[in-house]
Amino acid sequence: MGEGRTFSVDVDRRCIVNGDRRLRLGPDCWRLFGLLYGNIGRLVSYHSILDSMYGHRSDGGPDGPQQCIRVHVSRIRKALRGTGWGIEGIWGEGYRLDVEGPRVEREREWSQRR
Repeated sequence: MGEGRTFSVDVDRRCIVNGDRRLRLGPDCWRLFGLLYGNIGRLVSYHSILDSMYGHRSDGGPDGPQQCIRVHVSRIRKALRGTGWGIEGIWGEGYRLDVEGPRVEREREWSQRR
């Protein structure tokens, strides 16, 4: 189990543990979370995300993969709610998992308005 600041990651059960709350992530969300968690504080480009998520598939992945990624990011954000961590989206660049602060809060406010 990998420890975060106020959450932990249960690798065997593929879930984020926040206190007594466990949120299990599906395979694609888990893959994306693992990529972001392995690069805490660093920008992970869309290209890297797409390659990690769908590069292994012979069909090249789903139509509209960026929308799929946005849905997965939204689910991971919900799982991280209340942990002090968040995912910052950098328009046209990618995403970054980091301790929440002003820039992550601005991103959350913006994404909730859409």
